[in-house]
Amino acid sequence: MSRRSIFAVAGLAALVACSAESLKVDDGGKPETEGQEDEEEAEVPIPWGPQPAAARRLTDPRWRAAAEDLTGVAFTGDLPLDYDLHGYVTVGAAGVTTSPYDLEVYEAAAWTVATAAITGPDSRDAFMGCPVRATPLAAADLDGETLDTGCVRAFVGQLAQQGWRRPPTLDEIDVLEALFVDISELAGPTLAARAAVVSVLLSPHFLYIVEVGTTDPDARDQRVLSTWEVASRLSFFLTDAPPDAELRALAADGSLLDDDVLTEQAVRLMGTDLGRLALTRFFSETLELGRLATVDKDATLFPEDSPELRTAMVAELEALWQRIAIEEDADLRLLLTTEAAYVDPTLAAVYGMSDVGAAGWVPLPEDQERGGLLGRAGFAALNATAIRTSPTFRGKFVRMRLLCEDIPPPPEGVIASLEGSTVDGTLRDQLEVHMSDPACLPCHEKMDPLGFGMEHLDALGRWRDTDNGLPVDASGDLDGVRFGDARGLGEAVAADPRFGACLSRQLQRHAFGGLEGPRQEDDVAALSQALSDGGHRLSSLVVALVTSESFRRVASPSEELECEEPGVVRPCEGTCSDGVETCVGGFWQGCTAESAPFELCDGEDADCDGVIDEVATTCAAGDLPGLSACYEGEWTSCEGPSLDVRETCDGIDNDGDGVVDGDHGVDGAMAIDFVTVSFDAVTAAHGGCDPTAEDPTTGPCGAAANRLCAAAGCGLLTGYGPVEIDLGEERATFTCFDDTRSTQVWTSFSELQTHHAWCSVSDPVSPDCNASIGRFCNSRGLTTGFGSLEHGTDEVVVACTPTAEVHRVSYAELSAIALDGGCVWPDAKFNTACRSAMHRWCVDAGYATGHGPLENWEGDAWLACIPEVTP
Repeated sequence: MSRRSIFAVAGLAALVACSAESLKVDDGGKPETEGQEDEEEAEVPIPWGPQPAAARRLTDPRWRAAAEDLTGVAFTGDLPLDYDLHGYVTVGAAGVTTSPYDLEVYEAAAWTVATAAITGPDSRDAFMGCPVRATPLAAADLDGETLDTGCVRAFVGQLAQQGWRRPPTLDEIDVLEALFVDISELAGPTLAARAAVVSVLLSPHFLYIVEVGTTDPDARDQRVLSTWEVASRLSFFLTDAPPDAELRALAADGSLLDDDVLTEQAVRLMGTDLGRLALTRFFSETLELGRLATVDKDATLFPEDSPELRTAMVAELEALWQRIAIEEDADLRLLLTTEAAYVDPTLAAVYGMSDVGAAGWVPLPEDQERGGLLGRAGFAALNATAIRTSPTFRGKFVRMRLLCEDIPPPPEGVIASLEGSTVDGTLRDQLEVHMSDPACLPCHEKMDPLGFGMEHLDALGRWRDTDNGLPVDASGDLDGVRFGDARGLGEAVAADPRFGACLSRQLQRHAFGGLEGPRQEDDVAALSQALSDGGHRLSSLVVALVTSESFRRVASPSEELECEEPGVVRPCEGTCSDGVETCVGGFWQGCTAESAPFELCDGEDADCDGVIDEVATTCAAGDLPGLSACYEGEWTSCEGPSLDVRETCDGIDNDGDGVVDGDHGVDGAMAIDFVTVSFDAVTAAHGGCDPTAEDPTTGPCGAAANRLCAAAGCGLLTGYGPVEIDLGEERATFTCFDDTRSTQVWTSFSELQTHHAWCSVSDPVSPDCNASIGRFCNSRGLTTGFGSLEHGTDEVVVACTPTAEVHRVSYAELSAIALDGGCVWPDAKFNTACRSAMHRWCVDAGYATGHGPLENWEGDAWLACIPEVTP
């Protein structure tokens, strides 16, 4: 026989088997038998206290909502199973362990989400909010680094803050940044960005609702939750989702803890679509509607039964809740008395309605005394056997789930089944004989008189007037209140103050994710009173709950909750100090040790590690993501990607110095230009480019050209070169284009090799890669192109030139106009001299410039000539 904890209105009830022995509950919440001596009844008063701190794992819908909030991806795959405890999966989530297999399932889900969110370089940069590759404008500060570390750091900081529902520490940001950089070096920034997402999704700070709080100096056995922890508790309670942007802003400025703000936010969240779904899940779990899909019904006796009918049954009950509790915010007792029904043709047939063509609201048949939810087919079918009704099951459900009273299991040796009964007559007749057994009476007299009220409803919820050929007697009794049918039973339950108290208790369990103890009984009573004072509206109950002290506090957790001797103390540990906890009401309560919350920007060493305020928060650096660190209790200025603080020639004061277009001297944009810079500037753009080399047509010089052209401003984005080298002046010239002459496209060497097999990362600027890039751009409808501009292990960015016109020219012609005749087939067909000659050939032909060779064949080169004016 298993032990189950339940809490009656008067206090903590006993866990006992059914017997004829009468029980009562004393003021201290302890069960006692008749005849105990008065001196044994004396109890130490139980002080109020919040529920213990706990880490609650995200339930299935909460994980999906949180992952979608972080990535925009709606995950539809499998997750670890939820387990309900004391009727709710939110309570089970505080006790469930995450097994190695569960972690594998979460890991697979995380990679699926991250891959769907970041499909390639373009979506990666869009997801991150900034270009992760170091732009030419930042190259001088990067010393050859290919990542914009400002972008990476801002990205992982924002990812952690949103995913973990609190500002991350600087150490946490450092770890995520290092992970990104390491993976990027091994496999490129796209995989690195995915790995950062996966790391956040697999963190305990994502998987669990972590509620630590900080010790209250005036009540050292209690901890006050931070604004971020309250935001998570509020949002997951009312929407089964993490805090949205508005809640995060209120958490960040600390105003969320104000009662008026909490009230406003609770009402707002209840009115959202997510709020409607989350609160409906609470109702469904309270009624155990999930069991309807699996309850067994005899197909011969109930041919109407079908999956579609079960779905319609659930839909009706949930629609009743949504209409009364949420849409109308009406008296919740109407759930037990309303005659309105939401039915489709399948359910209408069970109710004996023939004129229902589509799902909608209709009145119940007047000749069926069904009343509220206790008279609905779904409730009747759920609480019945496969072949017949069960007044015992139905009455037990009302007693336990709607009135919060315990019905213990039968005592050992008692046969609970009616199989083999020789009693003729109705099922009620058989049960009344069964109740005459003194061993069965104490339990059955609590259940059966309630269940008799639903005897007009058969095991599928159809109305019936006879049972076994005899008239149905649906009269019953709720602790002295007589009724004659399901409608009367609903009215009796609605009028019973235990219904409101039970609903308050159930909602508190669901919201806090834990079973209340003796120290929280005053909370339940206060919520019940608030519900009554507020017209029994759900909103009044929710507001009372979220503005209570219990909602903003937790008590110290304990490894061993139960104890026997009141007043005994034992040592306990916190992360910042040691303390003691006391045995109160049968439970260890109130560890006085201080435990660290997450760091706040308050000038205090909250986590006792010797460092003050090592925490950061997200911010906006212009249109890009940024981070602000805390220093001596104040947030520093926002730091974002290096791109955002460089001056460009775009008519905007980018660096905030009051001068538009800084040193550029123009406000417009140029389609094509030739940029000449010093050798030092070339090396600063990319340390691997040596303009003095015999042949500077290399991958590093391709990257330098790309960066220097973009750094020139005036609308120029990329380019190639060097096309001229002046060794005496130590200057190099590059050809640059704006976005009307070139389009940057991310691809991979694997893709380029499908166009020309000999293009590889080992020689990314070469005739082979020129051919593959030209063919690749042509396959995209962009005529031709050049590159590489930047590349990683496999990823590569190229420039396509859609306005180019392709010409076939002999190397003899090119050699004639090349400097020193240095462009010769086949030995010197790809060098600075050839680039210069190709440019001159195109200029002589009336174009602005040109590049190549795109292809080579038997002494000829194919050139791309680019016009000054768009054709």
